Amino acid sequence: MIDAYVSNIAILDENRTVLCVNRAWRQFAIQTGSLIDQVGIGRQYPEACTGTAAAVAADTKTIAKGIEDVIEKKESSFQMEFRCVAIPEPMWFRLHAEGFLLRDDGKSVVLVSHENITSEKQAKESLSECLERLERLQVTTQLVIGR
Repeated sequence: MIDAYVSNIAILDENRTVLCVNRAWRQFAIQTGSLIDQVGIGRQYPEACTGTAAAVAADTKTIAKGIEDVIEKKESSFQMEFRCVAIPEPMWFRLHAEGFLLRDDGKSVVLVSHENITSEKQAKESLSECLERLERLQVTTQLVIGR
């Protein structure tokens, strides 16, 4: 079922161990040069992302803490944006983690999704640059721009 989802998906157990990943996760691992057997299954998240959707160290700590809070039921979900540093070109992801019951024994698991938001980030950056240029133009020419 998770293979139908277009974002990268991993399901973690209560120890942050990756139980399974979807097709999009596996395809992204191949794109980043990771071997198919290194997609993170059996490894702890977010360390399992090394070489694929790896984040800078500070973000990795924040991600681990956020997921830990979901596992411990301190939070129902966790979300943040981070830059992927596994590839040279800029790529941004929105991570979302949500806990849910999957097993008959009452133990919960966490679904983690990585949604590629690179185009959204680039559009915001471009808009910000345009606004800065407009502001500089307004200051240097002393124009009053009406709305």
